[in-house]
Amino acid sequence: MQFRRPRRQPPGPEARSDAAVRPDRTFEIPTAAFEGASAILSAPHEYDEATLAWAELTAGYHHLYFTGLQRNARDALDRAGTRFIKLGDRRGALLVDAGRARLLIVEGQPLAGREMLEAMFGDARRELAPRDFFWVINALCTTYFRTDEIDESIR
Repeated sequence: MQFRRPRRQPPGPEARSDAAVRPDRTFEIPTAAFEGASAILSAPHEYDEATLAWAELTAGYHHLYFTGLQRNARDALDRAGTRFIKLGDRRGALLVDAGRARLLIVEGQPLAGREMLEAMFGDARRELAPRDFFWVINALCTTYFRTDEIDESIR
């Protein structure tokens, strides 16, 4: 499959200053991050696949943490995951999985979320930078909190 050459090819998410392709900015400036991601996603023909994947991830995390629209979060995470897999972007795929596990927790399935997080923990620890790995640890601790095992999350 061949992609059309995009009109804009921005650098990777680490080099970009806008929040739309930096999911970590979702919590620093949530409205701007979501609006930026939405703008990118409304004109997909203008962006490369990596930018679209990071915008989907940003939108998914926004819905997961700020709107409570679980269906929207799931759909955005699924689209981001598909894109990251096609791109071979392991970092993005791991962050999508952390989001999916958090979604399970929100949906009242903390043990299923914990199982997913424990399965990816070793890879995430080796492959993610500390700021990214935070999302895995945070979700894992939340599973213990939700099952009234908070003392386990501290260990």
